[in-house]
Amino acid sequence: MVDLVIVDAQYLGHGPHLREALGPAMARVAGEPADVAITWLVPAAHLRDLIVPALREGAEAAGRPIPRLVSLVPVASTQTDATCPIW
Repeated sequence: MVDLVIVDAQYLGHGPHLREALGPAMARVAGEPADVAITWLVPAAHLRDLIVPALREGAEAAGRPIPRLVSLVPVASTQTDATCPIW
């Protein structure tokens, strides 16, 4: 079960333009129109070395600021008591 939802108030009333960005080519394309680029199960080094530079390149080509980057990483824990850091 997910108990945490974060909503950025500036987007209330209209949704942000979201694009997935799993590889450099997708990130370059996403960097042009997107407000937010989304990745899934991508290692930090891949984000740093490939995705962020490609997002920046696409955004600069379109004369826009680099989009925010969201990386979705599923987490599971076998602890269900108070010692678990996510409870």
